[in-house]
Amino acid sequence: MSELEKTQKERELAQRIKQDLIKQHGMLLFGKALYQVLGFTNGDAFRQAYKRGKVPVAVFELEGKRGRYALAEDIANWLASRRMTVSDKEKRGGAL
Repeated sequence: MSELEKTQKERELAQRIKQDLIKQHGMLLFGKALYQVLGFTNGDAFRQAYKRGKVPVAVFELEGKRGRYALAEDIANWLASRRMTVSDKEKRGGAL
């Protein structure tokens, strides 16, 4: 697959993920939805990663609101990029 094809597939995948996230959660994710979509098992794990600067997407606070937020688009782009880094061998032999 050429680099151009890979980039196009990644964009298409990101768009589908974004649409699904927006349908389920809206444009902004926060709380349990945010940490689960990013793969954290609980809020404490997310908070620890945030403190260490290890959250893989831009996370921000909103004035007058509690918690941290991330855009569905940023999460979708990150997930799509992670998916596209998986080799064909890993696709076939990965754990469930």
